[in-house]
Amino acid sequence: MPSLATASEDQVARSGQPLVSICIPTFNAARWIRECLTSALAQSYQPVEVLVVDDASTDGTVELVQSLKDERTRVIVNELNLGMVNNWNKCIERARGRFIKFLLHDDILYPTCIEQMMRLILDHENLGLVFSPRDVIVEKRSWRTSHAGLARKLQVTAHAL
Repeated sequence: MPSLATASEDQVARSGQPLVSICIPTFNAARWIRECLTSALAQSYQPVEVLVVDDASTDGTVELVQSLKDERTRVIVNELNLGMVNNWNKCIERARGRFIKFLLHDDILYPTCIEQMMRLILDHENLGLVFSPRDVIVEKRSWRTSHAGLARKLQVTAHAL
């Protein structure tokens, strides 16, 4: 199996497209990380690297990520908890891609998310940032009832974009 650096370089060479780093800063994310990683690795756009920077989790997050054994995935584990901001900064420092997409460990991507974002940024070289609306998925039905006003506001904002 080639080294990870070689794998990323090979992907770029084969596709002719710029590498995108999907950066996933994690802390105690075992409950969600598998679905998050699956969505990142299922992107229609290639090449991607999935960079997980774990902030000293204690719940098995790192072991779950390592169990996937996908050459596009790299895992960096902080020995000490750096805190959210420093962990995000470490993601940026260690990313190999020309472009970065942050993905929170309890979120998932639609399969064409990166493809659509890259189409925009490559077609309009003067753009510096691409973002998109979100669909909010909640685990407890009671959230919608107790936060109905916020849910409506989020939906209106998403449609306005």
